[in-house]
Amino acid sequence: MPIQPGFGQALDSCMAPEMLMQKSQKWVSMQKKRYGEKRKGGYIDMGRQDMPPEHVRKIIKDHGDTSNRKFSNDKRVHLGALKYVPHAVMKLLENIPYP
Repeated sequence: MPIQPGFGQALDSCMAPEMLMQKSQKWVSMQKKRYGEKRKGGYIDMGRQDMPPEHVRKIIKDHGDTSNRKFSNDKRVHLGALKYVPHAVMKLLENIPYP
């Protein structure tokens, strides 16, 4: 097969099969290092922990009355977020397992 200009030599003529296999194994190992699971500092994420009910109760108690000046920005955000509640409820209902 003639070599087209600009494409260099054909692979089978420039490298021995052993060398090609060695290069492919090296490439695979480098890709595993690059894109594999990364652990930083020995820390392994154990998943998301549930918050205790007391924590949620405190947040609701603190933010329940939004007439306070301290929560005026929160009030605006909460009222703006109400438009997403129907969609969130629909998604929750979709994910309930059926018996």
